[in-house]
Amino acid sequence: MLMKLCSKCGDVIEYGNRYCDTCTNLVEQQRKKDNKKRYKKYSNNRLDKEEQSFYQSKAWKNMRSKVLADYVFIDVYYYYKYNKIVQANTVHHITEVKENWDKRLDYYNLICISKESHKEIHDLMLSKGKEKVKQMLLEFNKRFREEFNIKS
Repeated sequence: MLMKLCSKCGDVIEYGNRYCDTCTNLVEQQRKKDNKKRYKKYSNNRLDKEEQSFYQSKAWKNMRSKVLADYVFIDVYYYYKYNKIVQANTVHHITEVKENWDKRLDYYNLICISKESHKEIHDLMLSKGKEKVKQMLLEFNKRFREEFNIKS
């Protein structure tokens, strides 16, 4: 078995590892602290503070919970696009909050999706165009509400 030295403390470790177990934990803790500090700096320098504070509001948290519960935590996008049931963990604004502040709590502007679908949707918006994707999401949402008899 090949061995090498830990990059941090110099202990002998298996080749293929960068740090010993002790140093791995220390490095991970430091990385978490650094990320937290970086995010705090990023948050403090954002220009859209009103939008960001909205996502911390009780009104948004209540609406988000209601939508997820009404849609039984099903990713609507994945359900129609791939004909598979995937658990939703995100409530997405079809028309973004920065585009139309008045639609931020509009039940019909919200769609349940997974993190994977969220990324795919934003990638599609870049490649296919925002309006086309928004129309598709509105149609998926409408179909889902009709098929499962969901009322706001």
